Amino acid sequence: MYFTALKELNLPQPELKSVIQRIKSGYKISLSSDKLVKNIYLTTPGIDGFFSDNYFDILPGQTVELSFETKDQTSNFEKVLNLVSLVDSY
Repeated sequence: MYFTALKELNLPQPELKSVIQRIKSGYKISLSSDKLVKNIYLTTPGIDGFFSDNYFDILPGQTVELSFETKDQTSNFEKVLNLVSLVDSY
């Protein structure tokens, strides 16, 4: 299934979990899922900064850790963080 053409994938809706920690340079984000998450893309509307990684896959049971470097501080980063994957696009 993993190497099938994207238009032929029948992806189930994953249960995506995120853990966010404030760090000196911004935020540390840990993502995991119970199912394959294909082509996940992260955005933070209204907050300037950059992700250490973006547009990647999460395999079931795998935890992916990345950082979001920013000088902006917000008390509701969890609500601003937007996660979109291939399954969300159709």
